[in-house]
Amino acid sequence: MLMVRIPNPAAMDPSAVPQATAGDAQQPSPLQTRKAGDPFDRDDADLIIPSSDQVDFHVHRLVLSLASPVFAAMFAIPQPPGTDPHRPLEDVTEDSDTLDVFLRICYPFADPTLESLDRIRVVLPAATNYEAEAVIASMKRMLSQSDLLTSDPLRVFAIACLFQLEDQARAAAEKAAMDNRIAEKTCPELDMISAGAYYRLRRVDRTRKTCPSRRSPRKPSISRIDFTGIGAFCNPPPSPVKVPRKLIAAATAPFDTCEADFILRSSDSIDFRVYRSIIALASSTILQQATPVDSLGLQLSQPVVYFVPEDSVVLDALLRACYPGACGGYLKTIPFDLLLDVLSAAPISPQPPSHLLRLDFVADCFQWTMEAQAWATALLRSGGVSAIYNTYDPNMETVANGPYRRLLSYVEQCSRAAARGCEISINTGELKTRCCSFSSAIPAPASKQDQKSCADSYSVSFSTRNPPWWLPSIFAEITAALMDMPQGSLLKSGDLAKAFVSAVATKSPPLPEILLEMRRKSRGHSQS
Repeated sequence: MLMVRIPNPAAMDPSAVPQATAGDAQQPSPLQTRKAGDPFDRDDADLIIPSSDQVDFHVHRLVLSLASPVFAAMFAIPQPPGTDPHRPLEDVTEDSDTLDVFLRICYPFADPTLESLDRIRVVLPAATNYEAEAVIASMKRMLSQSDLLTSDPLRVFAIACLFQLEDQARAAAEKAAMDNRIAEKTCPELDMISAGAYYRLRRVDRTRKTCPSRRSPRKPSISRIDFTGIGAFCNPPPSPVKVPRKLIAAATAPFDTCEADFILRSSDSIDFRVYRSIIALASSTILQQATPVDSLGLQLSQPVVYFVPEDSVVLDALLRACYPGACGGYLKTIPFDLLLDVLSAAPISPQPPSHLLRLDFVADCFQWTMEAQAWATALLRSGGVSAIYNTYDPNMETVANGPYRRLLSYVEQCSRAAARGCEISINTGELKTRCCSFSSAIPAPASKQDQKSCADSYSVSFSTRNPPWWLPSIFAEITAALMDMPQGSLLKSGDLAKAFVSAVATKSPPLPEILLEMRRKSRGHSQS
């Protein structure tokens, strides 16, 4: 917002104004400003707006009042007597390039054309801050330019979501999905949007359908994107009204025992009787942040009272998380906002929340790198990649997208690594019994050396990186399964493991070179 800079210099005491010296003339002030170019250099202007990079824009109040209700309200504020009506404004954060575009759209001139998302990105905050509808409409048209949608649809989507431009976000989402430019792609603004908006974008991406192109049947083309059930990107689904927490009237067990040696008093004056040793073991931060209360008048046998800044609800949840036994898993069940308040009060390491998707948000808030990786792995093992894609939590609408995007990126990297680099070995038992079992027309090797060479020719190890070409069907199933559940245990038991063993046992590989050589030797001996 804009504010008045200083009183009129002409109304000040002349003796208080420093006089210029020769040295000052030779060394201009670093704050010296310059006048903006046409049309913002007119002498009939009645207002000066200095940009953050010291460029003065000479503008007309009437034009700005019509273009922006924020300017209109500011100009309507009565000024003290003697105030210079032409004085400059201050606290303008926009630079001269941004102000030039903003003001040209406000004035009755042809709108400038911005071909860079960087320029649009910096003009939009000014347009929304000053509620300049004409500038916002112009930025919407520029975001919808086909060149920008084609070159970087993901960034157009992110910028549109940041400024609640639903139509532009929807068009960019469709283009990004059609071009397959969403998964594992990012841009500077993508982590600033809500996790909920990104969740809906990934849902759109998974609806992409391909079909052969009429012009080039060998090259696949995108047929359509299905927005059914996706909802608005910028306007999240309505969430229940948040009801203020009901404070605790009195501490309950186990924080009401008379045998406790320590009292923690909440900000709403509820006393919690605890054991100092338990609190010290769970979190030293609680004791460090507690402030002793004046204990004058207390009997020596009474425990000392310490004040903590948290209210009774937060303190109760925090202490229950610290106490052993059944109360130790208390943090699993509390609301997400209360969990964040508890961890802000004393950063302890809780067990994963009951809703595992929240773990990454918590870990990112408190920069728990090890916990984030461990909990992401647990989330992956709990239901697989498809389950993570389909999991939604209302808190995603108020949490920045960074943690959620990094979680999906980690999951997808695990998925690809498992599908491309899985090694499968089969225990075949005695090599001698399987060395030539694939062709009864070939005699068994005469020597042990030939037996070993024959057995080595038939691999007992397989890899999804270079799958055997004679087992295409089963390896396609294995790759798809590992993409969704990237765990080696997937092939140790179950239907997929049985199907793999059965395929290997029933489908013979091509004859290796050593068997072909043995066949030639066998024919040579029979002819002689």
